Formats: sequence, C-alpha cells, structure tokens
Amino acid sequence: MKFIVLLFISYVLAQDCDGDDCEIVIEQDHTYLTYGSTFKLRHMMTGIRLHSLLVTYGMGSGQQAVTGLQDLDDVGSLWTIRCANKKCKSGFVFL
Repeated sequence: MKFIVLLFISYVLAQDCDGDDCEIVIEQDHTYLTYGSTFKLRHMMTGIRLHSLLVTYGMGSGQQAVTGLQDLDDVGSLWTIRCANKKCKSGFVFL
C-alpha cells in the first residue's frame, strides 16, 4: 500500500497541467509535509478522497484495497509518509 500512495503522490506532482485540479493544497494552517506526517488526499474538483479499505485482495497480490470515495471520511482516509529505506529523519521537510 505504501508503494501505491507514493506512486499516487509522484503522479500528482509530475503532472504538467493548468488550473486548480492539479494544485497541491496543504490545509489547516500547515505549511509543509514531513516524513511522519499524517494527511488526507482529496481531488480538488470532485472532492473524492483516496481511501484504504480494511479488505485485502484474496487472490493474486494479496495487497490492501485502495479506492476513491466521496462521502466517507474516516481513519481509512488518513495516510502517513514513511521513508522506504528507513534512512530518513522524522520531521524532514520534503514538500
């Protein structure tokens, strides 16, 4: 699941688009994201949040199911930024 979130963030950051649909907005008076930050991802135009379900795929990869939901805003909408190689310092600002 960590890979999917990082892939999603990388995709959003790599987009070369015009308008508010690709803008990254950090809400609630926060000014940056750090390793260890917990946050929610919401598509600006539709309001749909990236959401992790408490379900894993039974066949194939066995990975956790991740989807986009508009009306559900619970703990499954929270994401934490972690370092893949465990060499990152908690609190290091990257965005």
